[in-house]
Amino acid sequence: FAKLAQDGINCTRIWINCAGENIVKLDADGGVREVNSAHWENLDSLFEIAEKHKVYVMATLLSFDHFKGETSSADKWRTLITNKETCDEYAEKYVGEFCDRYGDNEYLFSIDIMNEPDWVYENEECGNIPWDNLSYFFGKCAAVIHERCETLVTVGLAMSKYNSDQYEGNMVSDEYLKELTGSENAYLDFYSPHFYMWQREWFGFPFTETPAEYGLEEPKPCVI
Repeated sequence: FAKLAQDGINCTRIWINCAGENIVKLDADGGVREVNSAHWENLDSLFEIAEKHKVYVMATLLSFDHFKGETSSADKWRTLITNKETCDEYAEKYVGEFCDRYGDNEYLFSIDIMNEPDWVYENEECGNIPWDNLSYFFGKCAAVIHERCETLVTVGLAMSKYNSDQYEGNMVSDEYLKELTGSENAYLDFYSPHFYMWQREWFGFPFTETPAEYGLEEPKPCVI
C-alpha cells in the first residue's frame, strides 16, 4: 500500500478469498458452515492500512479457482452455486456480513462478486456451470449488497464475450439478473470486463473504442 501511494496509485483490486474454503467453510451440500473469524480480523487490518495510505479497495470475493480441479472443496462450491437455497445462504451469511462490517468504509470502493466466472461456464475443470446458476448467484449477492449498503457492485468477467449483446449475450445485464432473482436490487453498478491481448482479434480493443463500440451497454460506467 505504501508503494502504491508512493507511485500515485489510489485504487487496487484485491482477492480477499482466493480459493478453497479456508475462509468460507462449506458443508458437503454447499451450505455455509462458518466463516473463519481471522478473516474479519485480517480485513479490519487491511482497511486500516488502506485508510492510512488513502488507497481505495475493490474487494473481489470469489474466483473461478474455487470451482477448479478434482477436490472436495471445488465440489462444494459447485454444489453451492447450483442450488438457489445455498446461493441465498452465502449471500446473506457471508456477503451480508461483509457489507455490515465494511459497507460504510470510505476506502471500500466496490465489491467484485467473482473473478472471471467465464471459466466456470466454459471449462470442464471448473464444472461447466450454466449461466442461469452463475447469474442467479450474482444477482442474489448484488441484491443483498444493495440492501445492506451503498457500495458499488460489479463482476470481473474475463472478457466482453459474456458482457455484451454483440456476442453470447450479456450475462450480467440488469434485465437478466432481475428476471432470475425476482429482485429489483439485483443489478451491477458498473461493468468491469478484463482485457488480454489475445482478445483483440475476437472482441476488439477497448483503448481505442467507446464502450458502445466495444459492445458494452452505453449508460452503465465501465472499468477495463
